[in-house]
Amino acid sequence: MKLSRSVALVAMLALLPVAASCGGSDDEGGGGQAGEVSGSISFLVFGEPEELKAYRNLIRAFKTESPNATVKLVEASDRDDLLARLSTSFAGGDPPDLFLLNYRFYGQFAARDVLEPIEERVDDSEVFAQEDFYEQALDAFRFEGTLTCLPQNISSLVVYYNRDLFEQAGVAEPEEGWTWNDMVEKALKLTKDTDGDGNPDQFGLGVEPSIIRIAPFVWSNGGEIVDSEDGPIRFTLDTPEAVEAMQAFFETCAPSTS
Repeated sequence: MKLSRSVALVAMLALLPVAASCGGSDDEGGGGQAGEVSGSISFLVFGEPEELKAYRNLIRAFKTESPNATVKLVEASDRDDLLARLSTSFAGGDPPDLFLLNYRFYGQFAARDVLEPIEERVDDSEVFAQEDFYEQALDAFRFEGTLTCLPQNISSLVVYYNRDLFEQAGVAEPEEGWTWNDMVEKALKLTKDTDGDGNPDQFGLGVEPSIIRIAPFVWSNGGEIVDSEDGPIRFTLDTPEAVEAMQAFFETCAPSTS
């Protein structure tokens, strides 16, 4: 049995007109005309207080354009809670109209055919067009060639550093154009064994132990993570390029015991 569909709108709430007839409605309206939107809309999100405040501001702005619409902001406590709520609501046939979802968790819902395709709505919109988005961001939310979400943002991995720790250790701050070797050198200088037991008490570099964190190093060395972007079957972390990148990464990032 096909479950009720919902629009996984990964975009600003100001784009709600595009999703006005979600949740199984046959209404073909919307078209970007904010004044035509009416009815009740549920919006499931999670985030820091500042983010939730921004969503509430967007809802208030949306209400000025669509006074006959009611938007209920449903706040999950964290990502796990949001995913659990989504799974439960889809299974029960009563999902939220809109929700935010990281692309890494998007496939499980798209594969169940519970998301409302929105490509035609976007193409009919007078507010924005597909060309207004980065192609990579849109492609991340296409399933079998069909656009089912709108991207909220796109970003690259960055390195944050603690200026106070650099100053305390007498280490020069990073400069534009610094290399991997420069980062490793500074990280080692910032790694401290304060009690002399042979184990670091302060680490100069912290990296989350996950595939998405190691992937840039593999790619930069000419390797790949999986055998096919379109239909991956297996990991390719055993290739010379991937092994070399990971070996260099783990050797240089391993805690020093000296």
